[in-house]
Amino acid sequence: MSENLQKLRAAVDAGNAREVDLIAHNCAGTSANCGMFSVVRPLRELERMGREACLDGAEALSRQVVSELQRAKIFLQENLAQPAV
Repeated sequence: MSENLQKLRAAVDAGNAREVDLIAHNCAGTSANCGMFSVVRPLRELERMGREACLDGAEALSRQVVSELQRAKIFLQENLAQPAV
């Protein structure tokens, strides 16, 4: 997902609404399948913004996505890295 996040940030920075729509759509589906629902909402909003070609506020949403994914990563590291007894 890291590569897709970089592409998403680049698309937001470039104002490429079509790419924002496509990347956010793919990432939202993957995130939903993995149960990372806190990430899905901002991704779906980015997807909508891209589809409507209006990226006002997209930068803040992309930062929110990164933040939520970081929280999920920390949670997984803390809870899955422990050896089974």
